[in-house]
Formats: sequence, structure tokens, C-alpha cells
Amino acid sequence: MNGTALAAELREFDIPAGPAEDAVRLFVRQAGLSVLYEPASLNRFKTRTVKGKYEPVEALRILLDDSGLDFVFTTARFIAVRPERSSGPPGPKDEALQTIRIAARTSAHAMSLPPGVLIRTINGEDLARQGFTTIPDWVRTLTQNQGMGANEGTTYLREAKSNIAYGSGLNLYGIGQRATLILVNGQRLAPGGSLGSYVDVMNLPISAVDHIELISDGASTIYGADAVGGIVNFILRDNYSRPLTTLALSPPGALSENLLSHSFSTVRDRLRITWGFEVYSKNSLPASDRAEATSNLTPWHGSNFDTVYGNPGTLFDSQNRLWGIPPDQDGRSLTPDKLLPAPNFYDTHTDTWILPQQRRVNGFFNGSYAVSDDTAISFEGLINQRWIKINDAPLSTVLSVPSSNPFYVNPVADNTDPVGVLYSFGRDIGNITERGKVTSGESTLSLERRLADWHLQATLGYTAEHQLETQTNLVDFDQLATSLGSIDPDIAFNPFGAGSHTSPSTLAAIRTQGSVDYRSAVELGNLKAVGSIPLLPAGPMTLTAGYDFRRQTFRSTVSQQFNAETKGFDNDSSRNLHALYLQSAVPVTANLNLGAGMRYEHFSDVGSAFMPSFGFSFDTFSGASFVGTWARMFRPPNLPDLNESINYSAHVLLPDPTSFTGYTNALVWGGNNANLRPEESRSWMLGIKYSPPANPRLSLDAQYYNIVSFNQVLPDQLLPFALFSESQYNYMYTRNVSTAAIDRVCSHSAFMGVAGQCQSSDIGAIVDLRLRSAETVKTDGFDFKGLYRQESPIGEMSFNLQGTYILHFKETQAPGAAFISFRNTPHNPMALRLRGVFRWENQRVSVAPAINFQGKYTDTVSVPNRPVSSWTTWDLVLAYKAAFLDDTLGGNTTVTLRAFNVFNQQPPFLNNSQNFVAYDLENADLLGRRISLRIEHAW
Repeated sequence: MNGTALAAELREFDIPAGPAEDAVRLFVRQAGLSVLYEPASLNRFKTRTVKGKYEPVEALRILLDDSGLDFVFTTARFIAVRPERSSGPPGPKDEALQTIRIAARTSAHAMSLPPGVLIRTINGEDLARQGFTTIPDWVRTLTQNQGMGANEGTTYLREAKSNIAYGSGLNLYGIGQRATLILVNGQRLAPGGSLGSYVDVMNLPISAVDHIELISDGASTIYGADAVGGIVNFILRDNYSRPLTTLALSPPGALSENLLSHSFSTVRDRLRITWGFEVYSKNSLPASDRAEATSNLTPWHGSNFDTVYGNPGTLFDSQNRLWGIPPDQDGRSLTPDKLLPAPNFYDTHTDTWILPQQRRVNGFFNGSYAVSDDTAISFEGLINQRWIKINDAPLSTVLSVPSSNPFYVNPVADNTDPVGVLYSFGRDIGNITERGKVTSGESTLSLERRLADWHLQATLGYTAEHQLETQTNLVDFDQLATSLGSIDPDIAFNPFGAGSHTSPSTLAAIRTQGSVDYRSAVELGNLKAVGSIPLLPAGPMTLTAGYDFRRQTFRSTVSQQFNAETKGFDNDSSRNLHALYLQSAVPVTANLNLGAGMRYEHFSDVGSAFMPSFGFSFDTFSGASFVGTWARMFRPPNLPDLNESINYSAHVLLPDPTSFTGYTNALVWGGNNANLRPEESRSWMLGIKYSPPANPRLSLDAQYYNIVSFNQVLPDQLLPFALFSESQYNYMYTRNVSTAAIDRVCSHSAFMGVAGQCQSSDIGAIVDLRLRSAETVKTDGFDFKGLYRQESPIGEMSFNLQGTYILHFKETQAPGAAFISFRNTPHNPMALRLRGVFRWENQRVSVAPAINFQGKYTDTVSVPNRPVSSWTTWDLVLAYKAAFLDDTLGGNTTVTLRAFNVFNQQPPFLNNSQNFVAYDLENADLLGRRISLRIEHAW
């Protein structure tokens, strides 16, 4: 990080005139830099007041002006503050300064990043000023983030399939949530969900965050080769933070939010600690509150996705005809002539919730102990407990009712075959209710030592997530089969009425519940050395070397109610990682820096890889900096994806034009795959940052990114009916199979058929529907951000615009297949996303409207294709600094009124055949207008 780069970022400063050592400590906290100085050398100096928004270098110049102190950049990584040579006679320590380091959390991680890597910083103050109550609130406004994957409202596609606790991940550039590396103070978190496929930021308390670093993908050498899309590093409030209390309230009703947080700070000689808590709650959003949450989309000229499963049910006979059970029946007097000649239809979202009820409690601590002037121990921890509750659709199924049932009705005369009833149990035992509890946390202990120009760090850490979910109002199908076959009307289950007409004792017997239990953990240790070697005329060469160890575990237990074939299953998987890395930064000239890195990773289950990286930065005297990076990356499959113990197999008779009978008996094998290959990626980036010296209140930066990811895991595949007829499916099956191949499938799966029949001798092909390392994703585009500030007689005005424009996003859907473009299609990345924030403020009042824009796209699923409109929403934040309370409470009080989506703009219509709703869950939401009042007091 050099002077030009620092000048491109403006930060808020409020440092009163006073003793220099106190002022420098405040500067460290507010600038996010590292400062070196000689102990006691600042005691006799006084500094100026600095108040307002400045780039850090300018703020430091103002602070030290006429103070008798000056500063220099040492090794281009630290700032040294020292007395001017004319301010006093040289002392014996001038030859070899004994220094201590005030380490800002930013530079503690950014100091070792190679040339070319871009860092964008979002301060905790900015998060509060924009009115965000949770980390997912901020994620929604991040234009680089694509909604594909797990967020609070998705549980269907990609990583969202594992989102049983309604969490929220990050998906930079759409490469996948598992390709975005999430860190807390530079350390990893345990992946969550039922497949360990993403890190859930819903669990992170926003009040504990000092700032957030967005780090471009060229940093994978140091942080890990799986940082394909980039890195999001959450930096906790440190031991220079003032105690802070926050209270946020919103009107009662759907999505009502409440938050209470407080942080404490303790400074005692060499020990400094910040700790605190956060309590958060949010009400659910019922489907009845939003017109778009319906499966009948005909009001928008869309399709009707209503279901035929319901109560009263729909009966189908041996001739496959459908008959509706009339609405005035108790099932005891129903005769064939009373049946309706058409099925009954029902809205799939009746009495359900779109978003769950959320409750969360967080605790955090962060501190350091100075063992000596150049040795320190730092420690940190997070503990999170989150509860969720959601009302889902009732359980539905096809009931096979035998003629022995006393309520049996068959529209086919003189036929006693079982009849099918398409039935929903909602009016018998109620909707399925899901209750979940997520416990997560992380802790690290680091020892840091400064040796001349070298910084050494050793870290141990542990992070874990435990998810426990219970579903009530499920059905015990063994007991149900007994009840359906009973001849006793007081015991038999009656599916032929409107409403519930089965005895309470029978309903109590068939009602059950199921549970799932997932435990994910990461143990880590690393050693790192960062320093400089003064060998080159243009300046010292910086080296970063390190060793990483990680042990990852994933355990799951699923009750038999969720998996009738395997009667529940346990998964216990683990892997170890050993990694070595070396990163260099070489100053070729005063303006040009080059960097090169190499990382070696060895996984205990999927092998090893070497990943090189290169970067450069070039600073001009006109205020422009040019940067670029290139890197290769490597990511192992999710641990549960390798577990074949829960796979299934079945015999399926498929049409086959090459068979003399016209059919082939295939052994179909589905589920996970122990032979999945690691994903391999390469990415490169070119960027420019510009802040003209004549107008330092203007800053611009933009970058072009290009990412290709190979061997991504194709999702579960459906069995194509034309498997043997179309060449595009040739990769999915094998003919002339051996007995050994059949035995392998049968021994690694639960056979869905008669026990002992899996190894049948008439199998003509094995069809492999397991997960497969076959997908390639290519994407490129532009990121840009601009900031302009202007003083005026009535206050300061600023405008911040950020955006992401995707040029291409395409994938292969099968091995060797052609690329298909998915940009601007449903459930996939949008080409253009923008967010602009205008702010006017003076010493007491701030007004900040913001606009969010998402471009239009095409519904390629509907026939014919139809356009999907763009979506524009406005936010507004009004803040008032209540000076009249400051003297009473002893600090600074700010009252903020926040309104998201001020004009209550609902998302554009999509004929959503995936989720049966009127909008795109991956690219929109039904949050609507949200208003809250926030009171914040810095003590």
C-alpha cells in the first residue's frame, strides 16, 4: 500500500488537538493504517485538530503540521512517526530506533498482499450511516454479489439446496458461493448448510464489525487457492474502539426488526480488550402479505402452477382418469356418481411463510496483550446462536387406498383395484412447521513478534457450526399404510372427505416428526513471516512466506422420517490440508512494483497442486495507478459430496432403439461421487485507480475481471427418457457391464426395489446420475466505483456510485458440450447492477437517498420468451446528531431514520416455473418497504 493508493480512499477523521501519542492512536483507528514510533518519543509534542473527510496521508500531514513531528513510509508498508531532525539533538537511539507498532486491523492483513491486488474498504461507520441492521442487508446492495445460491428466501437452486437454516452467503461474480472466501480477521469460518457448501454471514453480528475488506482474487497465494471469486474479510472492532450502544426498532407486523447491541473497551497497561453482545429479532413474512407469493400467475398473464394435491383430494382410477372429490363430503356417503369430472386445484403457498422468523444472540471479544515492545499476543472470538421458525406447505403424497378401506370409492364399475388419491394432510395434522437452531463460533490466538524489518505471526484457531432442525406434522407412512388398509371405520384413515374426517386417535398415531443434525468444523494453524530485504536500488523487496494447516470435518445425522429408504443415515467425513506459500513484491522503479507468488496445497483426499500468481502496480504522477493480477486456483469438492454411503440405485426399463425388444433394463445409480475432481480455475484482472492531486476529493477506480473455472460439480441430474436415443447423453451410461461393475454399484447404494434383486443378470447398462466434475464456467466483466465530495456553505455533499457490468457468463452443461450463455436469464447473473448514494450533511444533520438499479433480462423458459423488466428501488436515511444528549450521557448520540425501498416497488414479474411464484428469488425479493428507527451512542 503506497501513498498514491492511500490517497484514493477518503475516510472520516475526528481527532482533537492534544498530546501526540493520543492523537496518533486515534489516527490509527480512523485511518486503518499501521504506525511505528519510538516509545516516549511523542510525549512532549502536541498536534492539531483534524475533523472531516480526508485521504489518510493528507489527514496525517494536517495532524502533524507545526508539531515538530514528521512521518515517512518504511518498506512501503508502515508509516513511521518521529521527531523532526531540527526538533532536538540526536540521541543514542537515533542510530537504531526501538519501535513499537500500533497495528490497525486492516494492515495486519493487507500488509502482505502482493502488488496489483485491489482492496475496497467499507467502514463500520458507513454500514451504520446507510442504516444496515444485518450483514445480509449490506450484501443485497453489493453490486458484485449475485443472488444465486443461499439467501434468506432461497432453498432450491445451487448452494440454496443445502440452506435448511435460511442463512445467507456471498457469491461474487456468480462463480458460486463456495468460490467466495469469507474471513473474520483473516481467518476462515466453518462452511454451513446441509452440504457444507457456503459460509453463512447471517450469523455475524453487524455491531461487531469495524470494517469489511473486499479483496480481489489475486490474493489467493496467501489466503488460499479456493478464493476464486475473491475474498470478503470482516474485521472485528478492535481494542481502540470506543464503547458503543445501538438500539434499532421498527413498526410491529411482518418483517418487524429489533436490535440491541453494546460493546465495551478495557485498557489496562499492556492489556486491551473490546467485547460486546448483539440481540436481534425479525418477524416472519406470510405469503398472504404479498400478492406475488402465489402459484396461480394468471393475473400477470402467466401460468397456473397450482397443485392437484389437496383436501378435498383428487382421485385417479385404474384407467388413469382424474376425479375431484366434492367440497361438501365427509367421505362416508361418497358414491362414484358424486365425483367431479375434473381434478381439484390448490395454491401451493396457502398458509405458508415466504421468510422465516429469525432470532439471534451474539457475543464477541477481541484483544491483545503486549508482552514487550515488539511482542504481542492477540485473541478474538465470536459465539452465535440463531433460531428460525417457518410454516411450510403441508405434506402431500399419493395415497393408495385398498378396497378393504371402509370409505373406499372406485369410479370404475365392478373394479376392486386400489385407487389413488392425490392428497394433502394439512387439514388433518396441519402445515409442516420447521424449527431450527444454529450455533456457530470462531476463536483464534496469535503470537506476533517484530524483528527489525520482519513481522512474524503464529496463529491457532477453531471454528464450527452446528445446525439442528426439527420438522413437525410429518406422517409415519408405515402406520398410515396400516390405517388405510384397516376395515374398522373408527381406525381407518379417511381420505375421501372435505376437511378432516379421520378419528383423532388415528391422526395422533400417524403424526410424527423428523430431525436433521449437521456439524461442520475447521481446526487451523498457520505460521507467517512478512519482511523486507534491502537489495534493490528502488527500495526493499518484500517477502511473505508461510505454512497453513487445516483439518476440516463434517458430520450429519438424518432421522428416518426424512429418508425412508436408508432409515436415516450418518455421515462422518474429514480432510487435512498442508500448504506452503511464498509471495514477493519487488520495486523495479519508484513507480513500478512487480509481484510473484507460489502456493502448494496438499489435501489428504484429493491430491496436490501448485498455484502460481503474478501481479503489478504502476503509479503515475498524475494520480493514476494501474494494477493487474493473474492467478491459478484449486478447490476440493465439498466433503459431503464425496460420501457415497447415502447413494441410491434402481432398475429402470428405458426405451432403446438398439435393442431388439425396444427396451433395455438399466441399473440407475444416483447420489454423491467419491471420484469427484477438484475444481481448477484461473483468473486475471486489470484495474485503474485515479485520484487527481489537484482534486483529492474525487476518486475513481475500475477493474476488468476474467475468470474461468473448470471441473465444477454438475448438480443432481434427472434421468432422460431419451437416454439411449440422443448422443448428448452418451457420457451418462455404460453398456456391456461386468459383474464387478454391477456389484460395485449395488454395494455403494440403497437399492430401491426388492431386497437381493440389485445384481439381476439382465442388466444391459449402468446409468450414472451421480454428481460429476464436468462443468466449466466462464465469466468476465467490469467493476467500477466513483466518489466525489464537495464542501459548500451549507454542509458537505458527496456522491458515491458503484456498479458491476457482466460481459459474459456461460457454462457447459455436460462433458464436451458447447457453452451456453446464462447472462440475463432467470435465476442467473444480471448484466448490470448499480447503486448510487447521495449524501448531504453538516455538523448535526445528514440526508442520504440511495438508488438501486438492476437491468432487464429475458425469460428464456417461457414459450414464447418474454421480457422481464428492470427493477429500481430507492432508500433513504435521515440522521441527526443529538448534541443536547451528549453532555448528559457523556458521548455522541446519533438518531437515524431508515427506509428501504421507500416507494414499495415490488419486483418485476417472472413466470417462475422453478419456485411457482411471480418473481425471481435469486434476483429479487418481496421485502417491500421497511422502516426503522436507530439510536446509537458512542460513549
